[in-house]
Amino acid sequence: MRKWGRQAISWAAAVILAFCICNAAMFLYEVQPGWIERENGATLAIWDPGTALVAGLEGRGYYHVDSKGYLNDSIPTEPGYCVVVGASFTQGKEVENGKRYTDLLNAMLSEQNGENSDGGNDAAVSARPSFVYNVSQEGYYFPDIASGFYALTKEFPDAGTIVIETGKTSFSDRELEAALDQRAYDEAQNGENILATLSPAKRFTMRVKEAMPLLNILKTQAETVKHRLSEGEESAKGEEEAKEKDTAAYSDRLEPVLKMLREEFDGTLIIAYHPDVTICDDGSLSPVRYEETEVFSRLCRENGIIFMDATQAILDAYAEDYSVPYGFMNTTMGKGHFSQAGHRVMAEELYKILVGRSGQ
Repeated sequence: MRKWGRQAISWAAAVILAFCICNAAMFLYEVQPGWIERENGATLAIWDPGTALVAGLEGRGYYHVDSKGYLNDSIPTEPGYCVVVGASFTQGKEVENGKRYTDLLNAMLSEQNGENSDGGNDAAVSARPSFVYNVSQEGYYFPDIASGFYALTKEFPDAGTIVIETGKTSFSDRELEAALDQRAYDEAQNGENILATLSPAKRFTMRVKEAMPLLNILKTQAETVKHRLSEGEESAKGEEEAKEKDTAAYSDRLEPVLKMLREEFDGTLIIAYHPDVTICDDGSLSPVRYEETEVFSRLCRENGIIFMDATQAILDAYAEDYSVPYGFMNTTMGKGHFSQAGHRVMAEELYKILVGRSGQ
């Protein structure tokens, strides 16, 4: 009996040691800062301010979390800056710092305004004035962004331009109806203030998670498997709903949402759309097209919102050098988040719009 007891202790010690070694190694590969959920802010959650993020599951990125809880090197201080909000595509932690489209756009605007810049120099990136501020959140799609638009304008009252990124133009009636329900804004829930409102238990739990990235990655993998198992069912359901959708009825549901956005903000408002793509058997790149995209584009024009459709720019980039906007060498090309090529295309298209308007 004593022998089995010693054996169990040896096994437990081996497991603990292996966990500690793997957990320590994870700090070089995948580290997620604490995730703070909130109800009355520009987004539904922020990262733990002042921490760092390492993302190596898809591409590789290293980012600092600023005092507001977003992934930026600096916070704009001059009025008229550009706020960009979207989902994980825009958050862009899968590529190197300085390679996201918001960073590239900031570098382009800095040069256009006569500032010295060097896109490949980290020191230059840190020193460069910030004209573009990224406030994106994972899983934060257009209906949620629209619902939080009032709070966004209150958290960033000096913004002169707001860019909303979306990879979809088709939304359910339920999503569009919920988008009209604007959530309130509470300054106490800004990144600089929200830590003071967290309970000691919440802070402790957050710090433990930050110290154990191995647990976070195991949880992420489990959620990914669960998502993929349900992906086929949801895709089939979405295709069936799309077949039954009446574009006239869709227009009636979408227009109040876009009108609300325009009435809430009198600066430059841009919807930055990027389509899903498929690499065909013959090697060509084909964008996934939705009938609702034309409805979305038309209603944006009618409500004084710029609809930036990156479809043609994506096709042109592929025709030039086979640049694929999504996917990485360690994932599937054409799927997943923006590659460096995708970020480059988005930055160039937004730059054309912003510089064109500044020259009017």
